[in-house]
Amino acid sequence: MLAVLAALALGLLGVVAPNAIPAAHATTYTFDDEFNGAAGSQPSSALWTIVNNSPRSTATNVQCYESSNVAEDGEGNLVITALSAPNTNCNGYTEQYTSGRLETHNIFSQKYGTFTMRAELPTAKGMFPAFWLAGYNSPDPCDGELDVMETVGSDTGSNWTEGNLHGPSTSGSCPATFYSDGGKWTSTGDLSSAYHIYSLTWAPGSLTYQVDGIPFYSITWATLPHGQNWVFDTDPESMILNLAVGGSWAGQADGNTTFPQKMYVDYVRVTAS
Repeated sequence: MLAVLAALALGLLGVVAPNAIPAAHATTYTFDDEFNGAAGSQPSSALWTIVNNSPRSTATNVQCYESSNVAEDGEGNLVITALSAPNTNCNGYTEQYTSGRLETHNIFSQKYGTFTMRAELPTAKGMFPAFWLAGYNSPDPCDGELDVMETVGSDTGSNWTEGNLHGPSTSGSCPATFYSDGGKWTSTGDLSSAYHIYSLTWAPGSLTYQVDGIPFYSITWATLPHGQNWVFDTDPESMILNLAVGGSWAGQADGNTTFPQKMYVDYVRVTAS
């Protein structure tokens, strides 16, 4: 009976999570991956889809996402590795680097709750690590995109991350026309030298972004600027972890960028509130 009530409660929260609740944490987390697998193993297919042989996600990225670039290290971390791989044939595209991307689309999605990742990030020039949420009923970001954490590296590293949101504008046609809002958090040291806890609390009509438990940016439907549609109370969204290379924001890797570059993720956890 208790299991039935728990399942009903998750359904009311908009959780879609087949096979995604580890028994040890079922009363606490709606999703929990501690990445405690053996060295070289890949994350659980009950929790993640690892993207394979997939070219650039934007016109200016230059990576090919390969499943072999995603593995656990046997020390409690997921490692996403970016490698120099000149002239890689990637599903019809010629890319210069390989990297990794994994997502929970068709496995786990949730509307509202707190989405958390503890990670140490690569900060060399051309690196673009991200932890984000997206809907899949329309082209991104027309259902609303929520970036829990994103940063780009430079020749001097990076000591900041951003929490951002993207959605359709009230004028024009999405995805050709969309808006972006968000805030920035700054650390006292480079993000490649320490783990931090990046989280988003998503509630009806509001979004609050935090690092290490301290909020740095909040926005509500009432404070959303004129001309922007609030679409974040409609559908559950899935999670994405990736390490892109290049792009108009990150810039291209240069002579100061050494490979491999690695994104270490200690855990990803989701709660219902």
